[in-house]
Amino acid sequence: MNGRARSTRRWGRDQGSGDWVPVSLVHVPSYGRSASPNGLHLPAAWPLIGRGAELAFVGDAIADAECGGIVLAGGAGVGKTRLASEVIKAAAGQRCATEWVAATRAGASIPFGSFAHLLPDLVLSTVDRLGVLRRIIDALITRANGRRLVVAIDDAHLLDDASATLVHQLAGTRDAFILATLRAGVPAPDPIVALWKDGMAERLELQALSEAQVQELVVQVLGGHVDGLTMARLWEASRGNVLFLRELILAGTESGAVRKADGVWGWRAPMAVSSRLQEMIAARVGKLDPDEAALMEVIALGEPVSASLLEQLFSPATLEAAERRGMAVVDRHGRRLSVRLAHPLYGEAVRSRCPALRARAIHRQLADGLEAAGARRSDDLLRLVTARLEAGQGGTPQLLVAGARRALGSFNPVLGERLARAAADAGGGIPAQLALAQALFGQGREEQGDVLLRLDKGLDRGAPDEGVRAVTAILRALGLLWIDGGSPIEAEVVLRCAEQGIEDPDLRDELKAVRGLILLFSGRPVEAIAETLGILERVGANEAACVRTALVTVPAFAVTGRVEHAVAIADRWVGSAHRLSDKLVFGPSHLLLGKTYAL
Repeated sequence: MNGRARSTRRWGRDQGSGDWVPVSLVHVPSYGRSASPNGLHLPAAWPLIGRGAELAFVGDAIADAECGGIVLAGGAGVGKTRLASEVIKAAAGQRCATEWVAATRAGASIPFGSFAHLLPDLVLSTVDRLGVLRRIIDALITRANGRRLVVAIDDAHLLDDASATLVHQLAGTRDAFILATLRAGVPAPDPIVALWKDGMAERLELQALSEAQVQELVVQVLGGHVDGLTMARLWEASRGNVLFLRELILAGTESGAVRKADGVWGWRAPMAVSSRLQEMIAARVGKLDPDEAALMEVIALGEPVSASLLEQLFSPATLEAAERRGMAVVDRHGRRLSVRLAHPLYGEAVRSRCPALRARAIHRQLADGLEAAGARRSDDLLRLVTARLEAGQGGTPQLLVAGARRALGSFNPVLGERLARAAADAGGGIPAQLALAQALFGQGREEQGDVLLRLDKGLDRGAPDEGVRAVTAILRALGLLWIDGGSPIEAEVVLRCAEQGIEDPDLRDELKAVRGLILLFSGRPVEAIAETLGILERVGANEAACVRTALVTVPAFAVTGRVEHAVAIADRWVGSAHRLSDKLVFGPSHLLLGKTYAL
C-alpha cells in the first residue's frame, strides 16, 4: 500500500488480501511483482482479462444521464467486484464523485448498516424514515459538488431493507448512478430487484472466463510460457472462475508445485485444494444439512452418478434442493439422467475431507447400484471395477483384467496398472501379467521388462498359447525400441525368434507388422513399406495385423512423399483401430496422428 492515496471515508475489501482498506487502495491496480515462498513473483494485482466489452458498456451507461445504474449479476468468483472496482477507478478519472459500499451479512441486521460510513451527522430516531432517506441523499449529492455521483454497492443482495430502499431512491435521481453487484440465484431485497424490473437500471449478467481467456490470464500472471497440461488442468479445475483460479495458482506457488523447467512454467505435483480454497467453497455452497452433505459425498466420489441410484438413496426433497441451490447439475444422455457437482473443485474439496471408511461405504453403494442396473453402458464396467476396488472388495480376476484393458483403452495406464496388479494378486495369471506389462509400457516404465521376464518363464514351462507368446514378444520388442535406450536390432531379433516358433499366419503377420514399425523408427521407411505392404493387399488378412501394418505404412508413405496412399490407408483402417482399442491401446490415436502428418 506504500505510495497510494489515503481515504478516511470509503472502505472496501482488497481483492488480493481480503482486508478492509480504503476504497482508493482497492481500485489502483499495481503490476509490480511480489515474491512467493518458492521464489516465483506474482503480480500484486491481477490484470483484468476478458471484460473490455463490459467496461465499455458500463462506461457508456454512466455517461448517459437517463440511466440510473447497472446491476452486475453472476456467480461467486466470476469477477463482479473486480469489474466494479475498475469501473469506479475509471469514473473517478472522468471527474465523477465515487463512493464504495460493501454489504455484509453482519450489517444486514442494522438499518443503514452498510451505509454507516457515509451517513451525515443526524439522529435517526428523531426523524421519520422518509426524511432520513431525503437527508442522506441530499448529503451525498452535496458532497459530489456538482459532479455525477457513482455509488458502487458490492454484494447488494446482502443489504438491509433500509439501505436497499436508499439505493432505489438514489437511482431515481438524475445526479446519482448506482453500480450494484449481486450473486445470481440468491434472493435480493425487493428495492434492489425493482431496479431492473422497473427499468431504472440495466442488469448485466457476467459469465465465467472462456478457456482462451483463462490461458491469457495465467500466462500474464506467471510471466512466461505455460505448458499445455498445466493449462488444461487449471481450466478443468476452475472452469473460468477467477477466484478459484487465483486460489489454485496461489496454492501452487506457495507449495512449490508451480515452477519453471527449461523456460516453461508447469504444475509439477498433484493438484491439491488448499484449506483457504476449501473454506471459500464451503462458504459458496452454504451450510448443508446431514442429508445434503451425504449427497455431495456420493456425487463427488462417483460423478457422474445415475439419477435413479440417487433417488434410491436420498429423498426427492434433498435432490431437488441440491439442484435448486446450484450444488448439483443434471445431464441427460439418451434416456439416462446423470448427476454431477456444479463445479469440479466442489468434488476436490468434498473428496479431500471425506473420511476413509465413509468413502469405502459410498463406493460399495455405487458398485451395488451399477450391478443392480446391469452395468450396460460402455463406461459402466470400468466404473464398477474401480468402485469395487475402492470399496476394498476387489473382484474376480477376469473382471479386474477386463477393467484394466478398458482403462488402457481409455488412455489411463495408471489406473490400468492398478487394476492389473489387483488382478495378478487375485490369481489372474498370464492375462493379468500381460495387462500389467501394457500398462507399464504405456507409462514408459522400465519395470515392464521384469514383468515380461516373469511371463517368459511361465511360457517356458509349457504354456501353449501362441497369442500370448506373440503379444509378449511385441511388448518386449517395443520396450527395447522406446524404453530401454533404443535397441532396434535387439527388438528385431526378438520378433524374428518369436515368429519362428509360431504357426498361426495371423499372428505371424502381427509380428511382421511390428518389425516394420521398428524399421520405420530406425530411419528405413522404404524397407518398412516393403516388409509390410503385402499384409494389407492379401485378401482375408487378420484385422489386428492390418491395423498394425497401417500404423507403419501411413507414416512411412507420408515421410516418403506418397501422401495419397497414406491418407487412403488411414481412412480404410481407422474404424478397425477403434474396434480393437482394448487390444491396441494407442492404435486409433497413432493412426490419426500419421494421417495428420501426411496431410
